[in-house]
Amino acid sequence: MKRRKNYCFKKLLCAGAICCSLALFCGCSVKEMSTLGEVSKPYAGLYECESLMLGGTEMYEDDEKLYLELNADNTFSLTYRGRAGKKGGYDGKYEYDEESHTITFYAYTGRRARAYTFPMKKGKIYIDYNLGGQLLHGVFALP
Repeated sequence: MKRRKNYCFKKLLCAGAICCSLALFCGCSVKEMSTLGEVSKPYAGLYECESLMLGGTEMYEDDEKLYLELNADNTFSLTYRGRAGKKGGYDGKYEYDEESHTITFYAYTGRRARAYTFPMKKGKIYIDYNLGGQLLHGVFALP
């Protein structure tokens, strides 16, 4: 019985030494490792437009649909369906900053990429953008 306990203890000690040596000699820094949020991406999903205002006038109606899908591979897809059945969309890339709770969308026009950064709070994305001298304000939320 004592021999078996010693064997188990030696086995655990050896496994612990291997884990410690891997952590010390693997050549990676703890600061460079991803956080749980970066790995799980809890913000990824399909967001539905709750409101869309241009210059104080509501632009979004019940029979229109506007969706923003954030994929786990850091790509997004903005799709809409109008009253008359018109459909369209736009695709691009995005980055989420966990420290500042902001999301940056990269829109590609030709060879140029433009970055647009917006706040993200409590599962909602707040879009504020100056469009033709008027404020475009949109709120997207997970359903």
